[in-house]
Amino acid sequence: MSFKQAYLPHTVINGMDVTGKTADQVKERMAAGVKDYEMSLLLRGDGRETIKGDDFGLHTVFDGSLEEIIRQQNPYAWPRYLLRGPSYEIQA
Repeated sequence: MSFKQAYLPHTVINGMDVTGKTADQVKERMAAGVKDYEMSLLLRGDGRETIKGDDFGLHTVFDGSLEEIIRQQNPYAWPRYLLRGPSYEIQA
């Protein structure tokens, strides 16, 4: 029953293994990656400028896709995914 609120074994979302994690835990991991985002600009005359994601309002917005994946999975089918699980790409 632990997979009723968490992702099945070997589930991958946007390239990240989310096995056993809840939707909220995955949101936290995705948001942390955006928080640390930096963009480096090469300027004329060998100048360089670094802009952080916070400087231009970069943030994550979730549309319910993470919860929908959990809702659609069958928590009793977990043995089927011991070797290979599903993979998803979502907008975040």
